[in-house]
Amino acid sequence: MAGDYKPSDRPLGIAGVFLQPSVRDAENRGGTDTYGLSRHGVSVGKMHRIGNIFSVSAVLAGFLLSAFAVSAEETSTPDGPAFADTRPRSLETAVTESPVLRIVVTDDFPPFAFVDGTGRLSGIHIELARALCQTMNRLCTVQARRSDRVIEALEDGTADIAIAGIAVNTATRARLDFTEPYFRFPARLVAVEEAAGEAGAEAEAGTVAVIAGSAHEAYLKRFRPDLVLLPLEDGAALRSALSEGRVALGFADGVDMAFFLASAEGSACCRFAGGPFFDADYFGHGLRIALAPGRSGLRVALDGALAGIAANGTLHDILQRAFPVDPFSGWEPPVLP
Repeated sequence: MAGDYKPSDRPLGIAGVFLQPSVRDAENRGGTDTYGLSRHGVSVGKMHRIGNIFSVSAVLAGFLLSAFAVSAEETSTPDGPAFADTRPRSLETAVTESPVLRIVVTDDFPPFAFVDGTGRLSGIHIELARALCQTMNRLCTVQARRSDRVIEALEDGTADIAIAGIAVNTATRARLDFTEPYFRFPARLVAVEEAAGEAGAEAEAGTVAVIAGSAHEAYLKRFRPDLVLLPLEDGAALRSALSEGRVALGFADGVDMAFFLASAEGSACCRFAGGPFFDADYFGHGLRIALAPGRSGLRVALDGALAGIAANGTLHDILQRAFPVDPFSGWEPPVLP
């Protein structure tokens, strides 16, 4: 489904982004390397890429949603949650910075970065690079590298920044610096439109399908011990259980669920119930731009540019074009006491 993604054709203006050929090695490409890179930007133990959901009953959905504690760590824009601090900041970089910003990405991380049907490097990360370079008025190059060579490019100085979903953990923080997040993976509650028979009875008992051993299962065990959880083997099992009406509710990764809801199978049975949930302890610290230590001027400028494109809606537009169903739909700013 990522192949349906259509990148922006906005003019680049003063700043430009030049796409360079991928740097590839002969050996097979891996999804996760020893440095903790993963498809979700967090280690496998912290975030599982789970299967790809209005309601069982309005009473049940309302009960579940009202009892979930949504993290108040996100700020807001008119369009939705803002993962970066949107307060205006300086875009100036240190005078020693090169006028050309060298950016590395991967090309196997849809919808964030991938090669489309025409052979063109596309995705959220490419559009994000374009927007940041325009905002900072910088000339940029973008080059695709294998995921296990991205950190190496930063450390040997052949790249300035990596927009590649590098995991943010103790090991990577010891080697790299990171900006504020530009994306967080939400958890979502998904409901079957019409539940009947055994599924309806399970729903009334508060049964929620989850992926066994996932962060989402752990989250519900901690914050909703009153619920009856139905652990399933994998994402395919969760999708099947929902589409076949064997369960009435599922709790899983919002991005995966968004693509499921856009499929013929998912759109016929299910929808999101309520809004997204954010919790860094369970669902990861989000996707951030990585750079080598000691480049605080560049990091400050990137944070300022991220704040700018979050505040003016550009980041929201980029994300909306990438997902067939909005994984952040139903989000509301936290109400402070």
